[in-house]
Amino acid sequence: MKKGSGSQKKISVEFEEALNRLVGQLCWGVSAGAGTGSIVDLKIGRKVLRKTPVRNPHLSRLQRKYDSEYAIFILCVWRVDSKSKVVCGCWDDNTETGEMLAGLRRLVGSTITSVNVKKPAWDLDLTFSNGLVLKVFCDSVKLVDMDDNYSVFLPEGIFTIGARSKLLKEQRGEADNECITLPKKRSI
Repeated sequence: MKKGSGSQKKISVEFEEALNRLVGQLCWGVSAGAGTGSIVDLKIGRKVLRKTPVRNPHLSRLQRKYDSEYAIFILCVWRVDSKSKVVCGCWDDNTETGEMLAGLRRLVGSTITSVNVKKPAWDLDLTFSNGLVLKVFCDSVKLVDMDDNYSVFLPEGIFTIGARSKLLKEQRGEADNECITLPKKRSI
């Protein structure tokens, strides 16, 4: 047995369990567009009040005021599909009126209904309640570049699929804790 393979298996199981917690969670924000290339940041789950609002004018008012319980930060190749066509992809026009933002905005207000991860590359499919599927393709394989593919942010830590699809886990830093968690609304 290779040294460290037991801990890698443990991290793999933890990652898959964490991904399954995304099922039933609402996507309430998307950050992408001009100036970010093909990078996408999905805001998922409960809204968490920031101690200090972000001043970035390119974010929605909601995103400036709140962080999210979960987030998926995508740096690699991705595509959004409907049942009948490709809606948008990472190489589409990312201007305010372009196909990329129009397609990504269709994810906002939808709930994740299923998560499918494909090993060994950790490619990811997120299916949403409106029938759209966000497909993430881990294409960063050059170890010399050390580019990440995507990261999943959770309250307790961050999982990153790095270069050559290496799965990494790290704790959230102090800067990540600059938020005030709001209680869940009670249904009557």
